[in-house]
Amino acid sequence: MLSSPAAQDQQPLKRFYLTCGEAKQWNRSLTNCFFKLDEWIEAALGRGVEVLDLRLYGLPVPCSIFSCKTLVVLKLWKILVRMNGCSVDLPLLKKLDLNDILFHDMEDIMELLSGCPKLEDLSTRFLFQDRYYPPLFSFQPNGVIGTQGVTPREYFRALTKLIKANFNLFEVPFRAVYNVRFLSVSEMGCSLPNEEINSYYQALPLFQNVIELRLSWCSTVLHYWIDVVKMLESCPKLQALYIDKWIVSPTTEDLPIHVPECVSSHLTTCTITNYEAAEADFRFAAYLLKNARHLQNMKIQLLGTLNMMQRAQCFEDLSSCPRISP
Repeated sequence: MLSSPAAQDQQPLKRFYLTCGEAKQWNRSLTNCFFKLDEWIEAALGRGVEVLDLRLYGLPVPCSIFSCKTLVVLKLWKILVRMNGCSVDLPLLKKLDLNDILFHDMEDIMELLSGCPKLEDLSTRFLFQDRYYPPLFSFQPNGVIGTQGVTPREYFRALTKLIKANFNLFEVPFRAVYNVRFLSVSEMGCSLPNEEINSYYQALPLFQNVIELRLSWCSTVLHYWIDVVKMLESCPKLQALYIDKWIVSPTTEDLPIHVPECVSSHLTTCTITNYEAAEADFRFAAYLLKNARHLQNMKIQLLGTLNMMQRAQCFEDLSSCPRISP
């Protein structure tokens, strides 16, 4: 615990957690302000802190946290990040959580990730451009996302040490996390008006090591099972699949005759949330039951608005599906 930024006790500090209220409660211009946020953070950094967890609700943080050579875990919540040309050097960082963060632009995010050579666990949720400007991505009812200051950068460095990635679509390009074992992507189904940028972020590499895949769809767009199949084709070693869908496509999709390698050889677990009484949902479930020879656990959670008759029909249909697994 830090009794004061100027405390004489300089013993190593393993963890530092700091939560503040809304930014409007603070007047950082007051010279006699009792609580000087930057000094507390700097004091923690100077004590060799390994775990830093800041929840500051719109307040900025000093750039020095991005060059702390002792940090192993960094969690930032509701924070204003101004890189201002500062260098990023986090040689020991293994876990990075960014939740509701206000960046100047996307290049700052890229620079931050590129400065974490040993990063193993990445989680991002709702990254914005600026507190007083539109977000980097603004979701529209039709699933098309408006963009501000977003450009494709081929130099985005692949995070080769990454084991686990959890992010919203268009916050991190798929190609940057190709080496992970656990992949979770939210806001699936959305698209960008700029096709070049859209392609850059959504282009699928070969996820050679992924064994667990979690996909969650945006609540305002249609869900297409063929998009799931494309992901399965890119994950040859996948063992566990979790799908959180919303609005299913009203049209019946033709699933490929060719069965992805992971489905026929490795898939053991599948969970589908918000399953509807729709032909498209049934055909995908039947597709897995028919082709996943190692499937051990198939969990289907029905959409909450289904009536008793619809639920009974879903159960009857699924129970009658032929299955290849023992």
